[in-house]
Amino acid sequence: MVRTTVWALVGVFVLGTCGLAAAQGPTPGVDDGAALLVECGSALRAADGEAALEENPVERGMHMGQCLGLVSAVWHTHKLMVDAFDSRQAFCPTAILSAGQMARLVHA
Repeated sequence: MVRTTVWALVGVFVLGTCGLAAAQGPTPGVDDGAALLVECGSALRAADGEAALEENPVERGMHMGQCLGLVSAVWHTHKLMVDAFDSRQAFCPTAILSAGQMARLVHA
């Protein structure tokens, strides 16, 4: 009885989330510079209080997250490689640099 209930709940969850995943648009690859410019533009417009180009607020949030997440990941990976593995610095950012500032550098 318990096993049947668990499998029924798993089935409902899987079927319920399939529709949500299908509703989202494809996420661009991290090697798509044009997409990164669009995504960082969304983040900067939001930070500056400008009008959004995206009608869907979820799409705007996804764009912002993609940009800020990617630039933060690049910064932290670079810092880790320099600090932990004595790698040569590829760029010389200041010690304190926000994700928003990094997005501005990408979008400049």
